[in-house]
Amino acid sequence: MTNVVITGATLVTMDPGRKVVRDGAVAIDGDRIAAVGSAADVHIGPDTRVIDGSRSVVLPGFVDLHAKVGHAVLRSMGEHLDGPSLRNLWDDVALRFATERFFYVDAQLGAAEKLLNGCTAVVSSPGAAQSRMGSLAYVKQAQQAMEHIGLRTRMIAGIGRAPWPQQHADYSGGSRRERAVTFEESLDNIESIIAESKRNPSPLVDYCTGSSRIGNVNPMDPMYSRDQSRYLRLQAERLCHIMDTYDVGFFSNAYGNAVEFAYDERLGLLSPKSILSHGTGLNDRAIEILAETGTSVCHNPRARRLYEFGEHCRVVEMIEAGVVVGLGSDGPAPDRACDPWLTMHAAMRHQRDRFQSPAFLPTGKALEMATIDGYRALGLDDRVGSIEPGKLADLIVVDLFSPNLWPVGSPVQQLAYFATGRNVRHVFVDGRHVVDEGELVSIDVPALLEEASAELERLSRIPELNLQELSGKPAGFGEARYAN
Repeated sequence: MTNVVITGATLVTMDPGRKVVRDGAVAIDGDRIAAVGSAADVHIGPDTRVIDGSRSVVLPGFVDLHAKVGHAVLRSMGEHLDGPSLRNLWDDVALRFATERFFYVDAQLGAAEKLLNGCTAVVSSPGAAQSRMGSLAYVKQAQQAMEHIGLRTRMIAGIGRAPWPQQHADYSGGSRRERAVTFEESLDNIESIIAESKRNPSPLVDYCTGSSRIGNVNPMDPMYSRDQSRYLRLQAERLCHIMDTYDVGFFSNAYGNAVEFAYDERLGLLSPKSILSHGTGLNDRAIEILAETGTSVCHNPRARRLYEFGEHCRVVEMIEAGVVVGLGSDGPAPDRACDPWLTMHAAMRHQRDRFQSPAFLPTGKALEMATIDGYRALGLDDRVGSIEPGKLADLIVVDLFSPNLWPVGSPVQQLAYFATGRNVRHVFVDGRHVVDEGELVSIDVPALLEEASAELERLSRIPELNLQELSGKPAGFGEARYAN
């Protein structure tokens, strides 16, 4: 039986022909798209819910290829800090002061924002600046949060940064206990959670391996230390073993010489199942290597490192070389909302600023990067990411009848330049109707917000984190720059 039919809408299908269908209809049956065509062609049964799509566009959901569990509760905390200091703050929270419940609440808070803005799939690191793999309980809480709220997720079971061992803390029975977590223990846990996910697959959450960075000597890596080089080959060998054994991919930050190093040293980390995030400072040879190995790139056009280090991501050159490039928020903390429309806008502006021309990164390509190319990077584009019968129903409905979008000349240009998350009215993930008439209906949102407030209050009472001072930093009214 058909559950939902959206009728009378403009369909931006992202199918192989990139068809745009006026006065179209989409039928959703269970988790699948059952039919696509004109409004007159799609059957509507007596028990079918009909959504009036006139003055609306239906398109595949957006993909955020770089998000983090552990950011949402903190938001702007520490936004004035330099990169290493900010990462150390996030590590302290995620590794030493986060409870298991914090991981659940933070994961759902970030997911709620993404869904309301039209994001239907995400790649997420459970632990902010690096994955917390000292215990499986934390990543399992993040997985359950994503499943309950209804966001398709590729969870990064990744190895953290040296030095090792790391100091973690667990909360049980109301008490806090610190312990040392070894490099080997983290790798064992990575393999355990991935093996478990293969034995008991989830329809929404799957896993990949990963690392915070490749780990080589790299002038563009602000977190490089000699300790990382000691573990570089050991972690690559074990991660490759996991990738081969369980048929999963790899995710890592990569900038500067990291791609050439991984290739020349035959680390085995570059493949069609690998996604490298940021991809800034890559030369022509590195781009050729990405194309040769089939490695995808996540461009984060609103990431701090673009302005903090004056870097560029050579998106146009990568696309022209045949590299799949998707988009990521690298957020939400400390300074960027998880609105994929803002990310898409920034991606176009960034490339046009580089070339000082409006001819670069056309609107159609920007929409591809935000949707189908993200699913291509995940290796899921044969199952989801376009409006075609038989594919999984990850779809959004965008209301065009709004002052920022109406009247409509070209729907593609209108969406790419002017739409924002507030224009999203309906979101379907795996056929589940999670946002209905602009309201998130898969969870109790007020209860989540109250629990998030309680988590921030708890963290603010921990003297070592110094969050009360960070939250009290002057906003800089009347000043051209923050005071030191």
